[in-house]
This record gives sequence, C-alpha cells and structure tokens, in this order.
Amino acid sequence: MEWLNINIINLYMNNNTNRNLNKIKIIELQKKIDIQSKLIDVQIKSINNLEIKLDKLEKIILQREDAKKKGWIF
Repeated sequence: MEWLNINIINLYMNNNTNRNLNKIKIIELQKKIDIQSKLIDVQIKSINNLEIKLDKLEKIILQREDAKKKGWIF
C-alpha cells in the first residue's frame, strides 16, 4: 500500500510540473506572438510608406509627361 501512495504522490507532482511547464511554454509563445505582431506592424507601415512614395513618383511622372506634351520640357 505504501508504494501506491508514493505512486499517487509522484503522479500528482508530475502533473503539477507538467502544468507549470505548459504555462511557461504558453507565456513564451505569447511573447513570440507579440514580437511577430510588432514586426508585422512595422512591415505594414513600411509598405504604406512605399505606396505613398510611389504615388508621389507617379504624380511627378504624369506632370513631366504633361509638360513634354505642352512643349515645356524637351
């Protein structure tokens, strides 16, 4: 009967240890997800900035083409 009690105690301790390890893993995963989401936010801002720059370049190109048509630029 003694060994049964020891086994039950060991099972309980192992279960608690596994729970704690799982909690730690979950916390680590949440940190990684937070970092990834921040990186994605930075990339989205970068893309938005590039789109703005492309829009400006497109306007400049259209203005130059218009100026060439009017004979202002050769």
